[in-house]
Amino acid sequence: MSRRFLVLFSSLVLLAAPRAEAQRRPAVDTARAVVTFSDVLSGRGEYAIVVLAGRTAYRVEITPGTAILSIRPARLGMRQPAVTRGMEEAAFTGGGVTYLVVPAESAEYRLEVAAGEPVRVRVIRDPREQALLEHRARSALGTMSFGVRAIRMNGTIDLANGTTDGADGMEICLGIATGLVPFSRRLGGCAFMYDRLDLAGGLRIDLYGLAPRYALLRTGPLDIGVAASASIGKLVNRPFTGRSTTYHAFGVGLSARLTVVRHVDLEVEPGISRLTREGYDLATSQTVPSEGHTLTRLTAGVHLRL
Repeated sequence: MSRRFLVLFSSLVLLAAPRAEAQRRPAVDTARAVVTFSDVLSGRGEYAIVVLAGRTAYRVEITPGTAILSIRPARLGMRQPAVTRGMEEAAFTGGGVTYLVVPAESAEYRLEVAAGEPVRVRVIRDPREQALLEHRARSALGTMSFGVRAIRMNGTIDLANGTTDGADGMEICLGIATGLVPFSRRLGGCAFMYDRLDLAGGLRIDLYGLAPRYALLRTGPLDIGVAASASIGKLVNRPFTGRSTTYHAFGVGLSARLTVVRHVDLEVEPGISRLTREGYDLATSQTVPSEGHTLTRLTAGVHLRL
């Protein structure tokens, strides 16, 4: 069950990215577009040298649309520009075709078209496409969040040949920012979570999982929600005892976040966790009753919205 749960919520990271772009698509005044080159080339081997700025979006319009565009650095040893045919919403009609060109470096470029007939060519520095280019570069990070929290757990933890009382540790969360999951603006949380629980005697339990979070109340800088978690891991630094050292953990908590500066939240989450050691005897390959206990849990730390 826990593995299916992990796969389901982690896949939401992929679904969140398109929604983030749709929500934050910039509005830019296209009237500021600047024509940097405009001429008619013979289409029979004639070329033009154009100066392009690195990491800048240019729209290259050619008529007729059957012409073949070639654009490459005028000097050897330089990287080729990125060229994409058929941009969306191109402000160009009349049987032509439009390309988006993004040079990697500022330099002179050789622009050539092959058509067997005269070809009109225009090169336009387009601020709208530049804004979209920069936005797409940020969108992958814009869907993500990152958290580091201290953990205190109180209660009995089974160790296969004994028990221990409670644990301290830390949690690292890589997640989806609230509001970017396609079917729920209130859903977010950890798509990947690592918990390190330090036990008495130098022992440690490492847990890996996820923790979706649902926002119940958002008012000003305060965000209150409920979080659930599912994880699986192992007891480390423990001599072989013949008993399984694999653990499953399920928890629920009430999460409170307070925004202190832009994109930075302080977070506190009290809750409970059910920590169960897998019921399996390695020596006899027999299933034995699982050993599980419910513990109280408190986490506190910093949450960053990237």
